[in-house]
Amino acid sequence: MVDLPKYFDRHYFMVLKLLSDNPRRRFYQRDVARLVGISMEAANRMLKLLADEGLVRIERKGKANVYRFDHTSPLAKHVRILFNLADLNDFSLRAMRYVKRLLLVGKCAEGTDSALDPVEMLAVPRRRYERLFEEAEKYEARLGREIVIRLASEGEASEAVGIALV
Repeated sequence: MVDLPKYFDRHYFMVLKLLSDNPRRRFYQRDVARLVGISMEAANRMLKLLADEGLVRIERKGKANVYRFDHTSPLAKHVRILFNLADLNDFSLRAMRYVKRLLLVGKCAEGTDSALDPVEMLAVPRRRYERLFEEAEKYEARLGREIVIRLASEGEASEAVGIALV
């Protein structure tokens, strides 16, 4: 059984975020330690635990292990979705003024995205929705990812597969 409280530890969170933002990249333990700002021993302990729980894959590269986020694991996909929702929380709160409904769709809603993929959304607009696109443009710079918003009717939104943000 997964011990959730440990994932609320700042360093576990940072290791998971680093790996999930770069699911195709393989990291050496020393790279994880350096990028997260933890000791090699702490990185080793965390990576082993994350691998034991199916969130991280360990592969051999010569005499060393390399680690990468296991985006095929159902638990890892849900962790990735959680990171996407957390990253978009401020934007969602601002968007409430301009939309009746806002859905996260595509790879971000499936947990199969990387930090290089655009964030895809489906929006049911209110009357003065033009500001939504201005807010998205501002937020793109902060997020470091493109935000693609497609306007939809209530009917289209009810049939869409996605995660409701608003």
